[in-house]
Amino acid sequence: MAWVDPYESKTTDELFELLFAGEYEDSQDDWREEGASAALRVLRCRPTQKVFDQAASYLHSDVALQRARAMDILAQLGQGGTRPFDARTTELAVACLQDPDLSVVESAAYALGVFSKLGAHPALLSLSDHPSASIRLAVARGIGDLPESTPILLQLMEDPSDEVRNWATFTLGSRPEVDSLEIREALRRRLHDSFKDVHDEALWGLALRRDAQGLGLLLTRLEADHHLAGDEMTACEILDLRSVEPELGQLCHGLRALLQFNRRGL
Repeated sequence: MAWVDPYESKTTDELFELLFAGEYEDSQDDWREEGASAALRVLRCRPTQKVFDQAASYLHSDVALQRARAMDILAQLGQGGTRPFDARTTELAVACLQDPDLSVVESAAYALGVFSKLGAHPALLSLSDHPSASIRLAVARGIGDLPESTPILLQLMEDPSDEVRNWATFTLGSRPEVDSLEIREALRRRLHDSFKDVHDEALWGLALRRDAQGLGLLLTRLEADHHLAGDEMTACEILDLRSVEPELGQLCHGLRALLQFNRRGL
């Protein structure tokens, strides 16, 4: 018998009641209890006018966490299917950037990342210098492949927060079609980053651009006993072997040939 989500049968009013149950003033994590988490999941899959209107009304709540969770619903309302309220939610998210509570601003920033193709990105990009690292992280995770994102990502790759640098390096590094001397130099600086995840993302970003240093470092790691799954995945992408499961020796051979080709300047 197929599993049936017991929360699917609940009414919208019941789900909102579950979502906002708890003493929010005492703990910013109360919403994560099972019922609230399930309510959030189910509400996001109900892109109805009633859910939109009810969530939008909570943006005026006196409780900051209710405003933040309401924005979380709106950001993903209709996820994986019909999304009839994206344009209106974009306007609400931009307005929420002026909220006095950082958790609401953070939720709005993530929402703008979802809606960036609708033209909300100028508001998101404007947060790149925000004093809160969590909000700068939302920028790094949300600006994606927007044409205007490269200068901001280069800036965030130098951020004092490890996680911000990591996401910015990943976002830009994983887009090898965006390439320049400035980008490669920025990735090289991150090879010396104190946070290992940033170092790894920088290495993969350089290798994906078929940069000699990046290819050499990737080959060295694959030939050692301590390489990561990401090393193999990157090598497969570089060698266009993503549809097969090549042996490690095949990856090393392919990278070695590519590196020699690269160094000859052909």
